[in-house]
Amino acid sequence: MKNDKELDLTGKRILVVDDVEINREILFMQLEDTGAIFDGAANGEDAVALFNQNQYALILMDLHMPVMDGLCATKIIRASAQPSAKTVPIICITAENSAEILAKCEEAGFNFILSKPIEIEILYSTIKKLIFS
Repeated sequence: MKNDKELDLTGKRILVVDDVEINREILFMQLEDTGAIFDGAANGEDAVALFNQNQYALILMDLHMPVMDGLCATKIIRASAQPSAKTVPIICITAENSAEILAKCEEAGFNFILSKPIEIEILYSTIKKLIFS
């Protein structure tokens, strides 16, 4: 399904964080027709470093990763001195959806949680709400 007319992210920078390279590539492919610019990180530590160097319109963050998980990375991003630290939309990407995990995600500062496998229509509508509303 081609959704490029439905979601125009031309020139917007998106950070995709997942320790599994193929998962990052799938997200890049799902969003490639939007015109966005992508950066990828394999763990939360790399994500925090990239966030401190760039301005992002959106962060897609895996929850479970080595080195630093998504919860810790999101907390650090939200507490950073970057001007967009409190406002950049951060979407949690996870296969886990227990009440405990959902509460921890909310506490960490995620704006939304998407379950794996990601359905492109839900991804697009979520991004629209978070960036354009």
